[in-house]
This record gives sequence, structure tokens and C-alpha cells, in this order.
Amino acid sequence: MSKQIPISISSEIFEIAPGYRRIVLVGKGIHNVASPDALIARLREQEELTHQNVTLEDSRLEAWRETFHAANIKTNKFRPSIDALTRRVLNGNELPSISTLVDIGTVLSLRHVLPCGAHSLNDVQQGLELRKAQGFEQFKPFGTDKSGTVEAGEIIFVDGNTVATNKWAWRQAVHTIIKNETTDFELNIDALSVITDEQLSVIIDDAKTQAQKE
Repeated sequence: MSKQIPISISSEIFEIAPGYRRIVLVGKGIHNVASPDALIARLREQEELTHQNVTLEDSRLEAWRETFHAANIKTNKFRPSIDALTRRVLNGNELPSISTLVDIGTVLSLRHVLPCGAHSLNDVQQGLELRKAQGFEQFKPFGTDKSGTVEAGEIIFVDGNTVATNKWAWRQAVHTIIKNETTDFELNIDALSVITDEQLSVIIDDAKTQAQKE
């Protein structure tokens, strides 16, 4: 029987962003293989639709910038992940296909213009919490050999004192990165008040459908 992993959000997060909701979808016993051609085709299609329908003035992007400002995160240095992703597409950069789980999150993020990303649960020890950092939590970003601590007061997604994501929705750490050998995962869908409950319900159904396709 798989271990149960608690996932929680500190009340201080809602003081910064009233109306914030995080939907968590959990998958276990999966095989995270390279994306099939059909999923890559959906990724390319979504890039084109983003070019056609989304601008940097989109209210959903503006809401995340405003939320980062409220959290004292400098967006000229640390852009919200959905802002950075959208800019890459609008600048004409083709997004790489990483794996099935990662690509599903990318398609959903672009389609609904909100942060949507997966974390591996295989190495989580204590549970995951979205909260303010105390300043001694350990953070090793993906793509680098360097590790260190985070700033006190910044918003982190953390397993005990091991950071999974820093700056709320900015950069993921090695600790919960999705790998080919990942078997258990959780998919976060982050919505601010600019997204209605009805819209969020549609997004959740879309996430389930995308996951079931693969």
C-alpha cells in the first residue's frame, strides 16, 4: 500500500491572495515515458493558439504579477512561471518535449493561462506545504549542482525543510523533479480570483481528460 502524503497550504498564503485555490491531482503507479506523437502535436497546437489568443496584458497574467508584488517577489527578476512560459512562446521559442507528465502540465498551463505543474512524490518524506520560508530551508534548483537556503519570508512549496519550488511558482528543485522513473506524482493547478469556480471546474475536467489520454 502506498504511503499517504499530506499536502497543505498555510493560512498566510490566503492573506496575500484572497481567492487563491490550489487543485491537487494525484497519480500513482504510472510510467512516465517520452511523450507520444499525439501529445507533442497538442503541445505545438497550443503554442500556435497562444500566439493567436494571448497577450502579455492578459488579465490572468496580470493577476499573477500583482500577486507576486503582494508577496514581495520582484517580477523583473523572478517572473511567475506562467508569465515566463507565455513569454517564451510569444517570442517564438518552440518548447521542448520533456516527458508525458511534464508536457501535459505545459499544455494545460498554456491553454488556461495559469500555473500547472507536477511534482514527483517518490522521494517526499514528510509531506508538502505551501508556506513562507523561515530562511534555513535547503534549496537545490533543477539544472545546477549548487544548493543553498532560501530567503526568510519568501513563499515556498516544501517537504519538511527541503524545498520543492521557491518563489511560489518560479523554479522547481531537484527534490521533486519529474523523472522518467517517477511512478507517483501530484499535479498542481493554481488559480487566483480572476479564475471563477466554474472556469476552474472546466480546467480540472480538462486535466483529468489529458491525463487519461496518455
